[in-house]
Formats: sequence, structure tokens, C-alpha cells
Amino acid sequence: MTKNYSVGNILLGVLAIATIRDFLEVTLQGLFVLYPEDPLYSLKNYFLHYNSFYFLIFASLPLVLFLFLRKNASISLCYKLGALAMTLIWVGPLFDYFVVGSFEMFYPRDPLSVVCNIHHLADPSYNYEGLSKGMRLEIILVGLGGGYYLYHKTKKVFRSVCGGICLSATCLAIGLLVPFLTQYYEYGFNFGYHKLYDSTLLNQGFVIHGVGSKIALLYLFLSGLLFAVAYYFRNPKRFISIINNFRWSRSIHYILLFIAGLVFIYNNPPVPDSTYESHFDYLTTIWNHPIDLFGIFMASLSIFLSFQSAVIFNDICDYDIDIVSNATRPLVNKSIPLKEYSLIGKLFAILALTIAFCISETFFFLVLLYHFFAFLYSTPPFRLRKFFLLSNIVLATIFTLTFHAGAAVLISNYQFENIPPYITFGLIICYALALVAKDSKDYKGDKKSNIQTLYTLFGKKSGNVLTSLFICSSILLTPFLLHLKTLFAFSVAICISFLLVITKIKNNETKEILVISLYYTFMLILFFSLVKS
Repeated sequence: MTKNYSVGNILLGVLAIATIRDFLEVTLQGLFVLYPEDPLYSLKNYFLHYNSFYFLIFASLPLVLFLFLRKNASISLCYKLGALAMTLIWVGPLFDYFVVGSFEMFYPRDPLSVVCNIHHLADPSYNYEGLSKGMRLEIILVGLGGGYYLYHKTKKVFRSVCGGICLSATCLAIGLLVPFLTQYYEYGFNFGYHKLYDSTLLNQGFVIHGVGSKIALLYLFLSGLLFAVAYYFRNPKRFISIINNFRWSRSIHYILLFIAGLVFIYNNPPVPDSTYESHFDYLTTIWNHPIDLFGIFMASLSIFLSFQSAVIFNDICDYDIDIVSNATRPLVNKSIPLKEYSLIGKLFAILALTIAFCISETFFFLVLLYHFFAFLYSTPPFRLRKFFLLSNIVLATIFTLTFHAGAAVLISNYQFENIPPYITFGLIICYALALVAKDSKDYKGDKKSNIQTLYTLFGKKSGNVLTSLFICSSILLTPFLLHLKTLFAFSVAICISFLLVITKIKNNETKEILVISLYYTFMLILFFSLVKS
């Protein structure tokens, strides 16, 4: 196990193993993989719901194994072993079908009873409803295999026994997680016989489309969290370098745009007709639905991860510029190897798009457009970032798509006209003008790489003057383009404050903080007025 296996190959292998398990389940139970009347439901249920469950298993068990091994094995080795051990998930359906003679798998309807009778786990004469003999065999094999490996590495009997029990208990806990959550939501601590798919929690709300998608989102969130913990154990310095490179001020900006779109459509829903008739009573009670609040959180996480993925690929393509202008970037200070940095960007993009697909097809399409525009902006041969104003228009379009994505989360049959066109085009124009400010810090690197900006075209001094004019034009035009003329006096005040900041204060770091503060003040007042208009 000393070879340097590709992380991508390992993840694809786990996906292949999980998909084969899905195939065994649906075929041996005589289920159809695709329902002609709703193929997307089938795709989400079988390939997102079930596969995300097994990815949570894969994220959990090697981490538990590592916590018992520590100095005796690396976290990377534990995950390589875990990937190979994932083939054990084929045992359950095959054992039930060919040995037991009957096969039916579903979430336990009485999870508390399973826990209370856990001492019967290895008793073949005892029957758990929802926990077949093949599934029990899988859980036992995981514990035995993990315990044996722990003993092989540590030679400590007590640690090996405890580790094996914890591995089996983790498998069981993941399988019982959703039944426990749904029953607790509906009955509190009065657990009993309850079909999971009849749960009130999983059948309420509009934000997440489909019961399987709601469960998959929970598994995806937990998997991502555990993989992040594992990455920290693998290399704390690289983990912290990734966190420090998150561009927090701009990340917050994207989240605020997303929230602004969501709040706008909440306060300005479409005109009632047959399409949206059932939506209005629901919108007034959405904050009482925890599954929808979770869906909104996950949708915002999808936007956040999309931005981080775009940042990573932009850093890769801007390496020559960052050598001159941004010495703290991970590739420039060599805190993360290029191959690993690129892989993290791809994983962020895959997770963002998977989350988006779980939310709704429209939200997925908007997030996919986000990634397409980000690709065109950064990546050769297109690299629209090189062309003055066109690069700003692309970024402004990404900002506006983020606003629409927030609105699309709350509307089942979202259409672009649900946001008035003057708002869409107003945002694109205003942001395209204001975004010339982003080029100030990269002047030397942009000049070296022949990037067209106001600074490289007209020089540093003239560029500062023209940038100020563009930004002031954006601030002053915003109330008119967004039909908020009553805010013109406020815009003038922000404009004057901006000019005072950039002309009177010499410390660049302080200036940046003040400019960002002015921008967020302007943005919050602007969107508050827009929502209430």
C-alpha cells in the first residue's frame, strides 16, 4: 500500500462500487431503475440518494479507523484501505438473495427497537424489520475486518476490540440516522413503527425536489464535513492554506446576492395563476419547515463552493500574474501542489453541482451556467479575463445569475421573467461598470501578461482616475436602472464618501477596508429598498 494512488481513481472506484450495490438492490427486488413518467425522480432517488449514503459510509469508516491507529498509519492509507473494503457492501443483497432466499431492503421502521435489541445482531434466528440478515452480516464483517487490521498494526487487544465495535456501530448509526431524525421531528421521543417515506419532515416544503433528494443532501453535507476533517488530519498546513484562500469578503458578497434574490421573490412572488396557486400559502410558512431551511442553507453552500472552485481555477490560470502581484496565493507560496489544488477545485465543483441538482433542476441549470461563465472567464483558449470590459460583463452576469439562483430556490416553476428584466439588466450594467476596481491590485502582473484593463491600457495614474469615474457612474446610475430614484441622494452620499476615501487616505489596506464597508452599506440599503419596492 505504498503506491501513490490517484484520489480521483479512488472516488470513481467507490462510486462504481456503490452503483453496483444500487443495481443489485433494485434488480434483486424486482424494481425498475427508471420510471418513464418521472425519470429525474428515479435518477435522484437511485443514484443520488443511495450513492450519497455509501459515500457517507466511505467518509466515516476510514476516519474512525484512523482515530484508533494514529501513529501506526496515515489517514491516506486508511482511505485507500476503506476504498478496497467498500466491496463488502455487495455482501448484503447477494447473501440475502442466494443464501437466505428472500430480499427486501428498506430503512428500519422502528429504529429505537433496533438499538434496544442490538445484542441480537449476530443471532440468525432473530429478525429485525428493515435490517436484513445480509445487512447485519455486512456490519459484522466491517467490525471484524477493522478489528483485525487494528490488531495487526497495534498489537493491542483492547484497542482493536473497541475499534471494531466502533466501526460496526458507525455503520449502524448511519443507517438509522434518517429514521431517527424523521421520527423525532414527528413524535419527539415517542418512537414507534413508522414508514420513512410517509414522514412529515420529508414530505413538506418546496425548496428540495423529492424525498430522496432531501435525504441525499443530508448525506452529502455530512460526507463533505467528514472529508474536510480527514483532509485536515492529512495535512493541517494545506487545509489552513485552503481556508485562508477563500476570499471571504467576496464569498460573503455572493451569499448576500443569493439571499437578496431569495428575499426578493419571497416578498414579490409571481402573479397568482394555475402554476403558482399552491405556492402562496406555503411561502408564508416556509420558516416553520426545517427541511426547507436546510435546503436554503445547502443551496447557499452550492453557491459558495462554486465560487471557491472558480477561484482555484482562476488562480491556476493566473499563476504568472500572481507571482508578481499576489505572493500569498497557495500556488505562489508553494503551500499546495498544483495537482492537488486542481483536484480540490474539481471536487468543489462536483459537490456544488450535485447539491444544486438535489435542490431543483432550475437551480442546477443556473449553477451550471455559473460554472460555464467562470470557465470562459479564466481558462484558455477563451480567457475572457484578458479583454477589457468583456471580462467585467462576464463577472457581472455571474453576479446576476447568483441573484436569480436565490430566487429560483423558492419557486417550483421558476422563469427568468419572475425577476423584472430591468433588474436583471440593471445589475449587469452597474456591476460591469463597478468591477473595474478589481484590476487595481494586479496592475503589474496584468501588464506582464498582456491583460487589458484600464490600468494597463492607460497607465496607473490615468487608470485610477478612470476607475473612479466608472465606479461613480455605477453608483449614480444604480437608482435609475433599478427604478429606485428615491435613493439618488443616498447614492450621491456614497459616491462622495468613496471619492474622499480614495483621495485622502494613503494606506492601501485601510483604504480597501473602507471601500468594502462603503460597498456593503450601499448594497444592503439598495437591496432592502429593492425588495420593498
